[in-house]
Amino acid sequence: MPLQVLRGMPLPWRVLDSNLQGVLDIEVRENDVFVISYPKSGTHWLRIITSCILGCPEEQTDTGMPLELSMCSGASEEELQTAPPVYKLIESWLSPRVIMTHLLPHLLPAQLFQKKSQVLYIARNPKDVAVSYFHFFNALKAPDPCPPWEQFVPLFMKGEVPFGSYFTHVKQYWEMKHHNNFLFLKYEDLKKDEQAIIKQVGTFLGKELDTQDISSISSKCSVASMRKRFSEKPQAVSSIIDETKSLFMRKGKVGDWREYLTAEQSQRFDQLYEEHLGNTGLTLEF
Repeated sequence: MPLQVLRGMPLPWRVLDSNLQGVLDIEVRENDVFVISYPKSGTHWLRIITSCILGCPEEQTDTGMPLELSMCSGASEEELQTAPPVYKLIESWLSPRVIMTHLLPHLLPAQLFQKKSQVLYIARNPKDVAVSYFHFFNALKAPDPCPPWEQFVPLFMKGEVPFGSYFTHVKQYWEMKHHNNFLFLKYEDLKKDEQAIIKQVGTFLGKELDTQDISSISSKCSVASMRKRFSEKPQAVSSIIDETKSLFMRKGKVGDWREYLTAEQSQRFDQLYEEHLGNTGLTLEF
């Protein structure tokens, strides 16, 4: 699980410092929509919902790679250095663009809050994120293997994984919830009532959806539908995953952590949540 620290953030090996500079300097359009999360928090689900609401072209929707990565399918340093960065790819996209990233606020495009671009952030409970992240890394095509679960859990708790501390990430974006162009969503709410969240996102984006619109988008964007779509028409992200080890679109289940975490590990997560987020007013369903 290769890890590097660039500009104050632990990042995967597929991110170059030049990519981060390119992201900071990117020309933001007023009708851009940024979908942001800590990894494995429902990012792709929300991204595809947003793309369907806005009617984005399929080739843009199928890219499915965060803004800061490079479009390389292998695990060699040579390929990484020559692969096109995603931030360059989106320059040619038609508007409105739905742009995904896992970066912390200080690494977002400098123009983002100067323009009227909209930001959607989705948070998921940390116990389920840890489980999903482990399976992702276990299947990731990378120079070094993922550590076993027993070693991965404490690394995740300490933020010694790509994209750093879950708690820092969620807290920094939760503190931005009062921005007019910012909508903070919860994965568990999306699982509980997908159609209500689709309507909420549509309203936020200035799209008043009727019952038929919402039902159609929900059908296209369910976890089962997305899993089928990924199997029939691989997305760009599929090229970096060995799906014989784990599907990219896995269970999408709330409470899957109960099959993995010991009572002691679960209690430690509760303590960390209380330490970092307990006085913020944010509550997530475990």
